[in-house]
Amino acid sequence: MPANATLEQVFDMVDNGEFVNMSLSEFASKENAAQEPVAAVIDRSTGAIKVKKGHIQVPMPTNAEELRVRLRVVAHSFVLSSLRYPHVAVLKGIAPSHFHNYADYLLGDFVLGLHARDSTGGIVSSPSFDLVVAYEYQLRKHVTKLLNAGQTLVAALETSMADPVLKERYFVTPSAFRLAELATVGNSRRERSRSRRVRRDLGLTRAFGKGQSKGKFAALKRLTEDGQQICFAFNNPHEKCRGKCGSASDPEAGGGAQRAVPVEGGVDRNALAAPCALASAKDGDRSSGESQRQMAGPQGPENVRSAQEQHLTGAGGPVRISDTSLFCPTSAPMKALYKGKWRTINDGGGLCSPGRWPVSARRWQKSEAWAKFQAVLRKGFLRWVLETSGARKDGKDAVAETFWRMAGGKMTSSPFHGSAAATAGEADALLLEFGIDARRRPTDQCSEINFRRLAGGLELLRDPDYAYLVEIAERGVRIGVGSDMPRVPAVFEEKTKWNREFVDTDMEPEQIAANYASAREHMSVVRRQVEEEVQKGLVERMSLEEARARFPGRLAIAALGAVPKDVQSDKPDLVRVVFDGSYSTDINSRIKVLDQVRSPIIDDIGALQRQIRQDVCEKGQCARFALLYDIAMAHRLVPVCPEDWGLQAFSLDDPDEVFVHRRGTFGIASAGYWWARVASGAVRLCHALADCDLAVYHLLYSDDGWLTSMGDHFWRRMLFWLFVLEVFEIPISWRKVRGGTEVQWIGYQLSVATFSRGISSKKVKWFTEWLHKHVAAGGVMGRDFQAVLGRLSFVGGALQHVRPFLGPLFAWNSVLRPEKFAKFPLAVLLVLRLIQEEISRCPMQVVERIPVEEGDFFRVDAKADKTSEDSPFAKGEPFRVIASLELLAVVVAVIVFGQDQRWWHRRGQLWLPAITDNLGNSFVLERFMSCAFPLSMVLMELSAQLGHMDLHLQLNWVPRDQNTEADALTNECFDEFNPDLRIPVCFESLPFLVLTQLMQAAQELDDSIQFAKTSKEAKAKDPLPRPKRRKTSLRWTEPW
Repeated sequence: MPANATLEQVFDMVDNGEFVNMSLSEFASKENAAQEPVAAVIDRSTGAIKVKKGHIQVPMPTNAEELRVRLRVVAHSFVLSSLRYPHVAVLKGIAPSHFHNYADYLLGDFVLGLHARDSTGGIVSSPSFDLVVAYEYQLRKHVTKLLNAGQTLVAALETSMADPVLKERYFVTPSAFRLAELATVGNSRRERSRSRRVRRDLGLTRAFGKGQSKGKFAALKRLTEDGQQICFAFNNPHEKCRGKCGSASDPEAGGGAQRAVPVEGGVDRNALAAPCALASAKDGDRSSGESQRQMAGPQGPENVRSAQEQHLTGAGGPVRISDTSLFCPTSAPMKALYKGKWRTINDGGGLCSPGRWPVSARRWQKSEAWAKFQAVLRKGFLRWVLETSGARKDGKDAVAETFWRMAGGKMTSSPFHGSAAATAGEADALLLEFGIDARRRPTDQCSEINFRRLAGGLELLRDPDYAYLVEIAERGVRIGVGSDMPRVPAVFEEKTKWNREFVDTDMEPEQIAANYASAREHMSVVRRQVEEEVQKGLVERMSLEEARARFPGRLAIAALGAVPKDVQSDKPDLVRVVFDGSYSTDINSRIKVLDQVRSPIIDDIGALQRQIRQDVCEKGQCARFALLYDIAMAHRLVPVCPEDWGLQAFSLDDPDEVFVHRRGTFGIASAGYWWARVASGAVRLCHALADCDLAVYHLLYSDDGWLTSMGDHFWRRMLFWLFVLEVFEIPISWRKVRGGTEVQWIGYQLSVATFSRGISSKKVKWFTEWLHKHVAAGGVMGRDFQAVLGRLSFVGGALQHVRPFLGPLFAWNSVLRPEKFAKFPLAVLLVLRLIQEEISRCPMQVVERIPVEEGDFFRVDAKADKTSEDSPFAKGEPFRVIASLELLAVVVAVIVFGQDQRWWHRRGQLWLPAITDNLGNSFVLERFMSCAFPLSMVLMELSAQLGHMDLHLQLNWVPRDQNTEADALTNECFDEFNPDLRIPVCFESLPFLVLTQLMQAAQELDDSIQFAKTSKEAKAKDPLPRPKRRKTSLRWTEPW
């Protein structure tokens, strides 16, 4: 349904009797407008002030389905207008079906599906989606003119769609010009380049004279360094250029071109691609080379964004991070598969981190200052290598021996002490020559990290984010109460969602909260830890009167909690002190972090494993190894501005004694952000110092690092990384450094030997024992089941074939009471056993390959025209579960076509492309989980079948009118098919793995869940409020 603001705009047009063409970005649905703006206007007839809905702007459609949904909003807006104003003649007779025909026209064979073919029938060119959106804008613009001229909306739509002039001017002609340029650009490019004067002194190519480009894209490159035109179609997913047009500037022939692409976080990346076509990048504001001939006229609203601007995953040539950065990679970043979609990876170093690119694609521009700085640190590391090797007289490699001690967890202190300190002094002296004083000041805030040295190195690297490090050294960071948090678009994406409500009122002058019972029970242990932090300078002690005097109006004494670090330890005095800045005080509700910090997850790990496997295949079999390290007290390394110390206050058992944190601490919302920003800079600097010869693959999750290297002397690359961290005085917890070809990192079991990921045998054993114990007990406490479900969700991140089995468990968990014991329904018990069998059978999965476009292997459709008795697995009438029936058709197709076919004997995993006209099922396959019955059962069957065949399914959606083959089969129209290719299928004899044993029990479970959610009798069983009981987390009672 349209948003209220959208409806008011349309209603105002009808009231005024004059229609104005609106952009598609102004047609917002209620889902797009969670909070609608309000504006005050003056009624000219009465002089009264009226309140009306303001205007809403939503993003333009970027694909066919989004355009179809947006046109549905347009249709409903005008249909509702016709119902409200039945006397308006131009709106009479309008129905949603008229706009459905309009959408089918745009997205069918007449517009978006219109292809230019060569003599062999191959597709030469296809219209870009941006051109279709621009043409649609002109159609509605013409409809608006006809409405104002007195035609009805129904007639105006039909007239505009049939108007050959509109189509020729705004669609056919631009498409034809583009096709002509594709055919002639190879011969005419160099002639055009000789006729222009080119300026290269600023690293910026532009043409001078009459007709020079203006606008916000004027500074982007349009010509290569040798004057050739630039290809803007290379990365357009709607245009089929892939840089292999056979022109003289093809990458295989040694040519290249630079283009500029605005991508994530506002970072400009100059991308290199073959200049094989001139295609538009943006409707209404084109930047596709010097020629603008395909623009036959105004092409639509100016806020139509290109698909490349929203997705970097299709980028294909070298890119440049920013105008100042020395880092200039030669290809697109690595891609991770996240919920069925491919995205660029996150490595913990920010958007501009070299670690997001393959080692072979990392390049840095030359700089004399940076080369000298890099040489100082490399010489320091080499000096340590020689000194360590010279200390041994038995001929053994002492450096390798040091590394193996680290990998075995035998290292207790840094092996680089003297060499790292000497190298740091040399680096400071060199920085001083360039006017950068990296030495510590007596007035600097206390911290283990040398922020000035880190800032100096990043400055020579021309990193986009380094100046704030000097401010941290001088003053510390502001936690964000009474001050705005910074926004760094070059490093982080913009944060758009928060999980808390923010407070705009003035803060109380003084807030004092009592400690939690857990802290009071362990007060002696807590006090001992606090005293140690006071001695280290992390915490400052003062009286309550002194605190009130030092922090007037900004004193918040929060509550402390204490949780055990390991309940199985024989040292009961080990606890983690937790500072509560969210509930005991309102500090966190006043902190609004503006940057979205993205840490690597299991999908990013898979992307790195996939790239390592590719590197190994290209270089042949070579040694590879992984090393894990941990930054000691990561969040406590960033000093806080003294003005904000009072907001991080707490007390122990003496109310007149107050302690304040001088550093960032757990429990403050901005502490993690500040550490992530500092750590990302250190990661980028380490990558740059390593260059390509000492390069590693690296991920940083908060304070946990994962290093992977391969080839001869791989240990030296990893040791160099740790050496650099030591030079910048970033403390490492050496006792936690360990490594191997198979390691456990952030809870996952990772193997660089087999390129697989999953869970450890310890976790499999724990779940097996937990299941046996609770099966014997007959049930489980609600809170315990919720905790186990969280652990299984973690398992489903690494083992995708387990995810569909979680749907019924989530459905049952939704009706459980945390404090009550619940017996296992049969379906839940069967699902838990299936999960136990799956993780025991396959606890590790080899990372999937990037799918290769091979066309559609099969197309499916379903038709609900029988009764529930004749239709298998139907919940009520079949038409109510059409999505489940269509997914069941997919399962049948996988079973029937999945064996003894052309993909069955291929090596490695394979992606199986398929087509359906049910959009919902394509979303279900992307998430690979559903809680709805019976869809969840069918999805579990599909997962089991794919898992046993070692296949991945890529289910794509097409409109129903483009799925004619499958639709003909469902309607039993076999005239166009070869009867010899027909495969007889008996549904009852299909080898189902899950459905036959689980469907009846799942039906009973769904009935009980629906009864618990809707029945008044079930809700009246326990009308009293739930008592608050002390929770004992499964994390502490049963660690895994």
